[in-house]
Amino acid sequence: MSGAGRVSTWPRDGQPLDAKLGDKKPDDLIGENISITWDGTTGTVKGDITNISEAWEEFDTVKNTGHFFPVKLDKRYKGKEITCIGSRTFKAVDTDWIVRVDDLPDKKVVFKCGADVIITLDFNSATLAE
Repeated sequence: MSGAGRVSTWPRDGQPLDAKLGDKKPDDLIGENISITWDGTTGTVKGDITNISEAWEEFDTVKNTGHFFPVKLDKRYKGKEITCIGSRTFKAVDTDWIVRVDDLPDKKVVFKCGADVIITLDFNSATLAE
C-alpha cells in the first residue's frame, strides 16, 4: 500500500492545529504549494515550509523556532502506539504530529507502528523558506 493512504497534512481550514499548540495553523507552517509524491511508503515532500522565527513555546521550550511540518496519520492508527524517528525518537498514542524539519538526519523522518514502517517523509526537495 502507498503512503498516500496512510497520512495527510492537517487541513488548511484556518483552524488552529491543537489547543495545546497555541494559535498556530497549518497555513502558518506550510505553503499552499506543498505536495507529497509517493514511491511505496516513502513520500517526497515538495513546496514551501515556512520559517517560524518567533519562539513557539507551546511546541517546545528549547527547539521552538525553525521549519515545522504537520502530519496527520490515518484513523487506522488511532489508539496505537506510534514511533517517530527523526533527530530524536518519540513514542506516543497519537495520530497528529508536528515534525521539526531543521535537525532531521538526511532530512528524513520515519513513522512506525510496532515494527512496521507506516511512512518515511523525505524533505530534501522541500524549500525551507527564510
